[in-house]
Formats: sequence, structure tokens, C-alpha cells
Amino acid sequence: KTITRKEKTALLKILPSYCQYLKENPNSLLMKIFGVYKFRSFISSNVYILLMENVHQVCLETIEAKYDLKGSTFRRETIIPPELLESRRYSSLVLKDINFMEMEDPITLCPSEYKRLTVTLSHDIRFLQSAGIMDYSISLVKLNSSLHGRDSSCPSPNPSVNSGLSQLLFSDTRNSAKYSIGIIDLTQTYTCRKLMENRYKRVVHGVPGDSLSAISPQRYGDRMLEFVGQHFVEETKE
Repeated sequence: KTITRKEKTALLKILPSYCQYLKENPNSLLMKIFGVYKFRSFISSNVYILLMENVHQVCLETIEAKYDLKGSTFRRETIIPPELLESRRYSSLVLKDINFMEMEDPITLCPSEYKRLTVTLSHDIRFLQSAGIMDYSISLVKLNSSLHGRDSSCPSPNPSVNSGLSQLLFSDTRNSAKYSIGIIDLTQTYTCRKLMENRYKRVVHGVPGDSLSAISPQRYGDRMLEFVGQHFVEETKE
């Protein structure tokens, strides 16, 4: 993907701590960055390209829905054309937080997978907070179970399955729906511009500050973890 010069600068600033964190946490859900390249042009300004791993190592035909989640509700909805909504064929769209809350019940995980997911996400988000990064997304893909595989049992924890990959595969114990999850877009820092964006939207649009994407890294991470806690739950025995 293309990034701005400021995003490139922010990324290079956290690169040493990012590399060290991934070495110490090989099962992290943070997207893996392969390189940042600058293309020079005599016609226009320089173009910066970020080369990264696809966090979802799944076949495209198995994807049922894709969600880009920020734990925010302000302008966080993708309008789905009626014909796609009726046929439930919206895998080509990137859906957002409001779509997710309207279309998905809380995802129920077996205890081992719940612990694995929440602990990994918590560690990753705490790292991003310490690095001053905000406005990242949880990328969640819902898979068509009939195409992805017929085994609906809850998988036993096996860190080697995802070692070196920025994704985690898990199943909803209520309906056997399968999901892939990762964290993407790690190039935004809380600059003066982001602070002004927050104040502008609060004053002009009357939006509560905490519902915006442009908030401090600490509050952004806390809100993301609150969102995860509300929509990913642990299975309880009745």
C-alpha cells in the first residue's frame, strides 16, 4: 500500500521496538512489515510503498465477510447495496464497526481460544500504546465454514499453527462459524493534526470525543480492548 512521508517517518521511528517485539512475541497478531520503498519520479513527488504480509492466509472464495474494526461508531458503517444484502454476498465489501454490531452476535469462544485471543490482543495493543500508535484496525474475516472445512470442533491451542503469521483462526462454538483476525495499519501517531481533527469533529459535528478514531493512543487502545471484551465472549458451561 502507499503511505505518506509522515507515515513512513512514524514507522521508521518505531521500527527497532517493533522488530524486537515481534522477536519476543512470534505469535503476535500485528501485521508483518517486509519493507518500505521510495519510488522517485521526475513528474510527481516521491511515492512511498509499504510492503506487508496479508494477515489473512485463507482462500478468497472462502471469505463470507470482511470487517475493519476500530471500536468506533462515528462514520463507521459501509452502506451495503440491497441486492448484496438480500443475497448475503458482500465479501467484496469492507464492512465496519456498525455493520459488525448489527450483523454479528457476540462471538463465543471455547476457554482456550478465548484466552489465547484476548491475551495476544492485549499484549499487542499495549505495545502499540507504548509506541504512540493509534488509528489501527482489527481486521476480522468471517469464513464460509462449508468451504473452509467441515470440522466444527473447537481447535486445541497450538501456537505453532500461526507462528510467524499475523493471523489467528478460531471458531464460534455456538454456530461453528470460523474467523481469521489480525491487526493492520500501524503508521498513525497522535500528532497535532490528529488532535485538531478530534476537536473539530467534536465542535462541528457534536460527536463525543471517545467515539472518534482520532484520540490518544492510550485511550484508543483501551477502547479497542473494551470493544473486544463486549463482542468476543468466553463459552460458559450450563
